[in-house]
Amino acid sequence: MLHRTKYKQSIIMKLFETLLKEKFELLVDEDLSFDDKKIATTNKFLNFCCNELGLADKFTCKIVFDRESNGVKTTAYYRDDDKLVVVYGKNRMLGDILRSIAHELVHQLQHQEGRIEYPVQDIGGEIEDEANARAGSLVKTFIKQDEMGKNLFEGKLT
Repeated sequence: MLHRTKYKQSIIMKLFETLLKEKFELLVDEDLSFDDKKIATTNKFLNFCCNELGLADKFTCKIVFDRESNGVKTTAYYRDDDKLVVVYGKNRMLGDILRSIAHELVHQLQHQEGRIEYPVQDIGGEIEDEANARAGSLVKTFIKQDEMGKNLFEGKLT
C-alpha cells in the first residue's frame, strides 16, 4: 500500500513539474536595452498567449535589434521547423512588439492544427487575416485583464 502511495505522489510531482516548465525561451538582443519590467511583461504575455492559444510545442522567441542579420523582412516571422519566433524590436513600443509576437504564435497554432498550406498568401487570405485578428484580440485582452498590460502603448511602462 505504501508503495502505491509513493508512486501516485511521484506521478503527481512529475505532472506538477511539467505544468511549471516554461513553454518558451525568450531571447532579447542586448542592444534593445529591455529593462526588467519589459522582460517581465513580455514573459507574462508569452505565458498568456500560450494559455489562450493552447500551444503544445515549446518555442523560442527572439526579439532582435537588426533585421538583416536575423532574416526579418517586415516585423516578424515564424519558422515551424525549429519553433522559432523572431521579432524586430528596434524603435518599437512594447505593445507593437507583443502584437507581432502574438501574430506569429497564431501561425504556430495554425501549424499545430495542420492548417498551413504553402505558399501562404502574404497579404490577406484566411491564414494572415486570422493571425492579424487574433493577435489584436490577444493584446487587447491582455491589456484589459493584466495590470502589466495597461501601459503597453506608452513610452515607458509603470
